[in-house]
Amino acid sequence: MKKKFYVATSGLFLLAATSSAQVEKKQWLLGGDFAVANGSTSSQNAVSFPTGISNSTSNTGLAPHVGYAIGKNSVVGLNLDFMYTDNFQDRTSSFLVNPFYRRFFPFSGRLGIYGDLSAGYGFLQLSYLIYDSAGSATRTHNHYHEFDASLVPGIYYLVGRQFLARVACASILYNYFRYSGEETTTSLSINIFQSFTVGFDIMLGGRK
Repeated sequence: MKKKFYVATSGLFLLAATSSAQVEKKQWLLGGDFAVANGSTSSQNAVSFPTGISNSTSNTGLAPHVGYAIGKNSVVGLNLDFMYTDNFQDRTSSFLVNPFYRRFFPFSGRLGIYGDLSAGYGFLQLSYLIYDSAGSATRTHNHYHEFDASLVPGIYYLVGRQFLARVACASILYNYFRYSGEETTTSLSINIFQSFTVGFDIMLGGRK
C-alpha cells in the first residue's frame, strides 16, 4: 500500500515539475478578464465637479480578448473592454478597444508572473453633475473619446495543459479624454490593491 502511495506521489511530483508554466510560440489564447475597482478621485476640472472635491468610485468591467504567441511566453492581442462606473458624481458606460502585449515569466512548475502593456481608444457615455457659482448642481449628459495606456502586473497559474488562470491587483493607468465640447482632461493613476482583476486564457495550437 505504501509502495503504491509513493509511486503515485512521485508521479504527481514529476508531472508538476515537468509541466512548466510556458506559453509556446504560435499558440492562440482565447479568454477574458473581469475587473472590480474601488477608490477615490479628485477632480482638476470643473466639468464633473469642483476642483479639489474627492469622491468614491466603484467600477466593474468585462473584457474578452484574443491573443497570439509571437514567441515563447510573448503574446500580442486585442482586448474588447466594456465598463460601467457609478458614483455620486458620475455615471459612465464605455466601450474600448485595446491592443496589448503580454509577457509571461514562468517559475518552476505551473506558477509564474506576467506583465500587460496596452494602449487603446474608447467611446464613453457620461451623465454628470455641473456646479454653478452658488454650489447648486445640475445633472447633464455628454459623450467623449478616450485614449489610454496601462501597465498591469500579475500572477498566473497553468491549470492543465491548455487553461491558464490570472490574477492582478495593481496597475498604472494614463487616460486622455476629449469631450464633445472639445474640452480635454488627462489623468495618471497608480492603483495598488484598489483594483482586482481575474482572467483566464484557453491556449490552442502550438504544442506538439
